[in-house]
Amino acid sequence: MRLGERIAEIIEERNFKQSAIARAAGYDRRVFNDIIKGRRMVKGDEIPSICNALRIDANTLFAGVREADKPV
Repeated sequence: MRLGERIAEIIEERNFKQSAIARAAGYDRRVFNDIIKGRRMVKGDEIPSICNALRIDANTLFAGVREADKPV
């Protein structure tokens, strides 16, 4: 599973709005959608803001994400 797919999965599981999570994480909704769709990679220093917006820790975020799709 790609990281964007995992983020989308968490958003759906928790009945969050993608636009609200994008805003809370400091992203424009279009940029965040590019992350979800796999058109933009997530940088390592962006992980904390995404985790905070989703109200999860990094271990939960990366559960099931392929090693090749983890940021460096």
